[in-house]
Amino acid sequence: GIIYDENIATNPRLWVFGRRRYYHGIPMLASSQFDQMLLDGRLESLKNFNLYFVQAGPTAPRIPVGEIRYSEKLNEFLKNQSAQNPPLVISDADGQPAFWVYKFSL
Repeated sequence: GIIYDENIATNPRLWVFGRRRYYHGIPMLASSQFDQMLLDGRLESLKNFNLYFVQAGPTAPRIPVGEIRYSEKLNEFLKNQSAQNPPLVISDADGQPAFWVYKFSL
């Protein structure tokens, strides 16, 4: 399944993630949903899945109105995932990080 950062602008988010859900049936979760599941301790339904968390980097196309902030627990979770398995960095045309992709299982 894919967990996508809701700070990614709507059009790229729909193009990249929406069509994968529609055409390939890949389960998708918004980052705020995953954040709430993490805070509530409700991650059982995601066990035994390969998960990919796609986080917007500094040069990613972003929503035009204020950034969505996530819990410290989610930030700590991603930091721990990064220590175990460094994220894949997807760069823009200038070589700057646009996205970080964390792959993990629970």
